[in-house]
Amino acid sequence: MTLGRIRYFWSKPELIYLDKYAYTCVLLMTHLIYSTASTTFGPTFVDLTYTLDAPMKIISLFPTVVSVGNILGTLFGLVFKYVNRQLTLICLLLLMAISSTIIPFTRQVWQLFICAFFFGIGSGAWITAYNVWLIEMWQDNSGKILFLSQVMYGIGSVLGPLIDSSYVTGDQNRTDTTLAIISEEDRRQKLAIPYMISGGIQIIFPTIMLIMFFTRKYENKVKNLEPTRDQGSRTKLFNRCLFKRRLLYIALIAVCLSAINSLDLIYFNFLAPYLTYIPAHLSASRAAELSSALGTAYTVGQAVNFFVAMFISEKIMIFYHLLITILSIVGLFFVQNSELGIWVLTITVGFGFSLLYPGILSFTGRYIEITNRIGTVFWFSCGAVQFIPPIILGQFIEDKPDAFIIIQIIQLLIGLIAFIIIFNSFCKMLL
Repeated sequence: MTLGRIRYFWSKPELIYLDKYAYTCVLLMTHLIYSTASTTFGPTFVDLTYTLDAPMKIISLFPTVVSVGNILGTLFGLVFKYVNRQLTLICLLLLMAISSTIIPFTRQVWQLFICAFFFGIGSGAWITAYNVWLIEMWQDNSGKILFLSQVMYGIGSVLGPLIDSSYVTGDQNRTDTTLAIISEEDRRQKLAIPYMISGGIQIIFPTIMLIMFFTRKYENKVKNLEPTRDQGSRTKLFNRCLFKRRLLYIALIAVCLSAINSLDLIYFNFLAPYLTYIPAHLSASRAAELSSALGTAYTVGQAVNFFVAMFISEKIMIFYHLLITILSIVGLFFVQNSELGIWVLTITVGFGFSLLYPGILSFTGRYIEITNRIGTVFWFSCGAVQFIPPIILGQFIEDKPDAFIIIQIIQLLIGLIAFIIIFNSFCKMLL
């Protein structure tokens, strides 16, 4: 087959939908690997305090530095109109792979923070473009794809801590005094294995995306499709609102998504240190296994939610998942000496988390067309909110681990209040 025939074959209009499915598969798998890399960090924080000879209050600033990079990375959403989104993401995903791989080889805290910063830039750009890209391709059917996206994120959140579990040592003075104390260099060599595994698999799908760029570059071929009757009527109602009211709605959604999204940051990054410092004093490998169990419950919850959504409305599901999450996190106050209780409530929290972010994003997406610009506002605010909790937790996690619970309760209440206001406003809009 000649090159001309190959180009003719790939240019056929009927392959537009093949484009959509192929790109959706690659994006979902890339998101799974992104989640794996992101959840590899938290369980290694205690070990990094030894390899870098720095206190936990310094190492715990790692997510804050990632958030600074996130904030800058989200700004790429403003330039995707002028530069190719696909090629830009390929470059930034490769930057994330390199920066995360070299983390265990850092010798100074500033080197660790440089890695965190560059990983954050890629992460911010990825989240901004990824969600908008899926919504752009699937339009009013994006809700199911966003749920599937969270399933992939959940699977990655299981794999990240599992990769860590055999290679983390933790604080031997608190957890296991019967084993010989290992040196900082031995810790570094052990940590290198999970980070190299994570970095290696991060390279796979940007490479596939690069091949697709040259063989079948993505084009937004559904942008001129007419919206469905329901979607069109809802977005028209929103567009008729006064400009200041539209800004208020967008701000409320940004607050709600930021509060909920920040919970993932806290739980996956600080669960392992929290479990080390509470009275139960779980070992580093045990804490990593619990983080993996959290991800498992999160993933299973996504599958359950997919079927429950056929019988129960999205808004009701969001409210009862918020309630489950709040009650489970409050319950952690009372089980800090019980490993069984910690397991049960952590799994329950994972199930509660499973619907919140994709559910709220899908619900609001029915009323607002989430463009690159609006998406940038949402994920910029997520990065800005993520900047604060690690600073607070770093100061208190060792001596007052309850701060881990208190911060999450505050964020959940903010998210709940914001969602109630959004829900009431949209209901009034339809009257």
